[in-house]
Amino acid sequence: MHLICLALATTTLAGPLDPPAGPIAPTPGPEPRIAINATNTPGDADSVYRIVQHGSYYLEGNLTGAVGKSVIEIAADSVTLDLNGFEVRGAASGSLQGITSPNFHSNITIRNGSVAFCFSDGIRLTFARNCIIKDVQSSNNNGDGFRISNNAVVTRCTAFNNSEDGFDLGDGCALSHCTSRENTANGFNLADACTVTDCVAYDNDVSGFIGATNCTVTNTTAYSNGNAGIAVNVGGVVTACSAFLNGGYGINCSGSGVVSDCAARANTAGGIRVGGQSNLQDNMCHANTGPGILVSALDTRIEGNNCVANGTGIKVDLGGNIIVRNSCSGNTTNWNLAANNAVGPIVLAGDAAGIGAAVMGDTFVGSVGSTHPNANFTY
Repeated sequence: MHLICLALATTTLAGPLDPPAGPIAPTPGPEPRIAINATNTPGDADSVYRIVQHGSYYLEGNLTGAVGKSVIEIAADSVTLDLNGFEVRGAASGSLQGITSPNFHSNITIRNGSVAFCFSDGIRLTFARNCIIKDVQSSNNNGDGFRISNNAVVTRCTAFNNSEDGFDLGDGCALSHCTSRENTANGFNLADACTVTDCVAYDNDVSGFIGATNCTVTNTTAYSNGNAGIAVNVGGVVTACSAFLNGGYGINCSGSGVVSDCAARANTAGGIRVGGQSNLQDNMCHANTGPGILVSALDTRIEGNNCVANGTGIKVDLGGNIIVRNSCSGNTTNWNLAANNAVGPIVLAGDAAGIGAAVMGDTFVGSVGSTHPNANFTY
């Protein structure tokens, strides 16, 4: 009886062994989508294609602009534009943006393709709100790679060889896993209250990252930019970042901020500079031409940093700061601290024979020369 039931169940569930004749129709997507073309999305005086209704749109192939026109204009709210792996390219001369939304629209998503060789910005959503841009490359444009307004989320995007900023973003934007390289201005130009995570700014002519007030930059790298690697204004937080071979300071925080667990190496002006009312903790500064750390105001806590082979190890220009548990070695001048700071003892580690004997086994009497919990060390 069990064998009979199994045979019946198998017969009932099995599909046909031979496919039907003729071409196989595509499986419908999760929503109806509209192709960008002259019939569905005709342009106007300043656009080749224009989206005027909310919905989901996609490219059927590469698109090219025209003189005096943007390639695609989004003139509606709640639009998703899938570039479908294709390129939006400006005209040979005199075109406008690749993709733009010039008015106060919201909830626009652009994904999965590239924009290049426009005579203005690659993507310009100057007034749009609550936009999402992901998996888009913007390169070789005469303006910004991406100029995006407030409250946008930008992820897995790249900006390369644009004539202005790679990314120029409004207030409250969140970026992750983005790269900006070889742009004529800044890699990333951020307005207030932006967050940057896991991004790279490399070889931009001005600065890698410029942030206005209350920006947060985490797990991010600034390499070989013409001026500052990472520069944030009042209230900035920079954590677990790397700044290497930049023309200005590797990391610069104006004040009332935090710089922690960062590495600043071989930057021209110096490693890390902070203003007043800040925390500067557990950073490594190595081989910077200027100071490894410069504090230029008061009420800053400088703790647990290591500065090696810089012009000056730790330089504090004004009184009213606290300096504890730091270490300096091999700097031209290890410590340059103004009067009226609270400073833990500065101890020269080791002895005339060197730092100390080799250690093997279970005990060692120590060679740092102090048991003070807030001591700073020269070694």
